[in-house]
Amino acid sequence: MVNSFPACYHRYQNVERDEKWEMAQLIVRNLEDELVARLKGRAADHGLSAEEEHRRILRRSLLSEGFVDALTSFPDVGTDEDFKRRDTAQRIIDL
Repeated sequence: MVNSFPACYHRYQNVERDEKWEMAQLIVRNLEDELVARLKGRAADHGLSAEEEHRRILRRSLLSEGFVDALTSFPDVGTDEDFKRRDTAQRIIDL
């Protein structure tokens, strides 16, 4: 049988020996009440369940490239001196 399910699924055998597929589960314990309340509030603001909001936060945090990572991945193209502002004559601006 060819596995046509995404890698995030895993296989298990049930009592009847039928093949079943399910997503992995994660249980997070010992969270502060304030953190749970904020998660639920954020979920409500987005019209989602707390569980779906939690999934989206994890995906966004772990599967996407962060801003700092993107900046630090740029090649080293010069020195700070290359990017220094040039001295320019002052402009008069009427306010």
